[in-house]
Amino acid sequence: MDRNKLYPWYFSLGAIVIYFIFIVLPSFMGIYYSFTDWNSYSDIKNFIGLDNYRTILIGDQVYMTFIKNTFVFTLVTSIAKTVLGLLIAILLVNGVRAANFHRMVIFSPQVLSFLIIGLVFKSLLDPNFGFVNNTLRSFGLDFLAMDWLGSLAWAMRQ
Repeated sequence: MDRNKLYPWYFSLGAIVIYFIFIVLPSFMGIYYSFTDWNSYSDIKNFIGLDNYRTILIGDQVYMTFIKNTFVFTLVTSIAKTVLGLLIAILLVNGVRAANFHRMVIFSPQVLSFLIIGLVFKSLLDPNFGFVNNTLRSFGLDFLAMDWLGSLAWAMRQ
């Protein structure tokens, strides 16, 4: 095999191994255990085939109601979100009044989360009244309290 074709696989091999260990292997183990009567309190595993599925799907009418409700909810919400998103996109493209204002209103929750995170960290790291410096001072570590966001020593550190 050509060495240049094999080289990129070195980078993805770690991700493939982790994916296999944490996703693929547990999935197959879950499928295997679904065909047994194992209950995690004993080491005995008896193969019972489709009895577990038969018990759930035929024997328990309440479970079937849950499954039906889940499918109906998924179908209705998927269609509603798609139609509503398409209608809003068409309205904003086809010249609604104050289209930029409407775009801002729709996009503001995306921006607002970053703004809130910034304000929270600014208040936590405030040099005079911030939680970090007050905690350090209460433990007698006054020499560690500093201007975390305004210190050139921290900003220019390499």
